[in-house]
Amino acid sequence: NNGYRIDYFYNPELTEISFCIPPELANVIKGKDMSISGIIAEIIDPEWSGVYHAYDNHVTVSYGDTVIGHADQTQKVKHTVIKKTAGGVIDGNTVPYSIVINPSASDLDPASAVLAVTDMLSYTPPAGTVMNASLSSVVIYALSTGDRGEEIRTDITSACSYTMDESAEGGKQTYTVRFKVPDSTSIRIDYEYQFSGKGKVHDLTNVAMVEGGYTGSDKTKNELDIIIQDADSGVVAVGINVHKVDSENYTVTLGGAEFKLEKWTGQSWDIVKNPIDPEHGFVTDETHGMFNTGALENNTAYRLTELKAPPGYEMRTATTYEFYIKSSDSSSIVKPEDFNGKALNNGDNFYITNDAVRYDLPSTGGNGTVHYELIGSMILLFVFLYSLRLKKRQTKHEIKK
Repeated sequence: NNGYRIDYFYNPELTEISFCIPPELANVIKGKDMSISGIIAEIIDPEWSGVYHAYDNHVTVSYGDTVIGHADQTQKVKHTVIKKTAGGVIDGNTVPYSIVINPSASDLDPASAVLAVTDMLSYTPPAGTVMNASLSSVVIYALSTGDRGEEIRTDITSACSYTMDESAEGGKQTYTVRFKVPDSTSIRIDYEYQFSGKGKVHDLTNVAMVEGGYTGSDKTKNELDIIIQDADSGVVAVGINVHKVDSENYTVTLGGAEFKLEKWTGQSWDIVKNPIDPEHGFVTDETHGMFNTGALENNTAYRLTELKAPPGYEMRTATTYEFYIKSSDSSSIVKPEDFNGKALNNGDNFYITNDAVRYDLPSTGGNGTVHYELIGSMILLFVFLYSLRLKKRQTKHEIKK
């Protein structure tokens, strides 16, 4: 603060940092305490074995060539494989999370080039309410360090994958997300959970785990007490958003899936027309692989039926999904006797997966592959005869010479 400057030098070969205190400052602090703080050492050790590692730290104070003070410290450092942070509630209904995995970019699993990261979010909705969560804004980065020590983030979301499962038991809802990310790479995953409904949640727990061959697994945990406000955040949400995704990778959205939406009238199922295109059914768009149902009646049974799978994907075995929009009052639900639909809120996201078509050759148990083998043999024979003919021509040409 008095205009003095302290230079420092770093020797990467010795992992040594030197501070040079100018004489004029040395005279000022003579007989006083001086502290140098904020030194952070990032340990990058590809050969790290085990969870803990001990490092020695030595500090020497000298004047010219004369050593006037010395201290040693041994620091036991835990190999942090995964670290998780949670932010505060955004816009009344969104909770952001970040996971940092393998910050030292070690080869955690020598048997695989991919790490499996599992993230589990669980909570108990406020009594008498419907509160659903949906994963949004998933971005996966590879982390590296620039020439000046700055963190560089490279978006590798398209090279990774994730899937999501939902379950409910004992009044508690659980969302399990399984990421697949590259090993031997420092990874950061930023994502958000968006909640529908409103009320106070006391036991919102989020646990992230990573599997690796180094010691088995490591995990990190966050616990929050939050209050979810109106999910619309000033925008009136209507209907539900239906998403089509690849069953093995939710980053792959699927356009071209066709659906039929029906409403229970009390006597029968009636077709609900697409408010945007009344002449056709509901089709997932090519940009986001989704569609919105438009406004729906509260406490009324609805049935969504898949009519056509996205191009290149198989139809699901179960093609019908039942649900209703729960109102804030205790009105009874208009539904058939065998109805077992899920309670949703306006604006909820509903994910439906499809398996990609597998193109396999016919079974070798019969004669299904004979045609393929015959064609392949003919191609090989043609190549052989053609090369033989060229060789004969070349020989004749050399004889003429």
